[in-house]
Amino acid sequence: MNNFLEKIKNRVKGLHKARMINPYHHWSMLIQAFLILTLCLIIFGFYLLYKIRSDTVFQVTPSSSSTPSLVKEELLDKVTDIFKRKELKSLDIKSEKISFPDPS
Repeated sequence: MNNFLEKIKNRVKGLHKARMINPYHHWSMLIQAFLILTLCLIIFGFYLLYKIRSDTVFQVTPSSSSTPSLVKEELLDKVTDIFKRKELKSLDIKSEKISFPDPS
């Protein structure tokens, strides 16, 4: 019976030691994780560079044969009409004789 209690006591001590914080071990794990992540990002960057140089990535194929219009004609006409009206109004203001009331 005494031997059994010693075994349980040793296991509890082992669990207690395992739960203790070891900052050096944790820092080394963090450094290793970030080194692996950085290595993966570098490899992915070189892979993208290879794909871009071989023109197999970021290639857009048009889905329809007609070229899409980037500007709507009706809206463009409305905007040009507004600017023409503003120009005519500014010319009218410039050509009129400005009269100021006498402040006295």
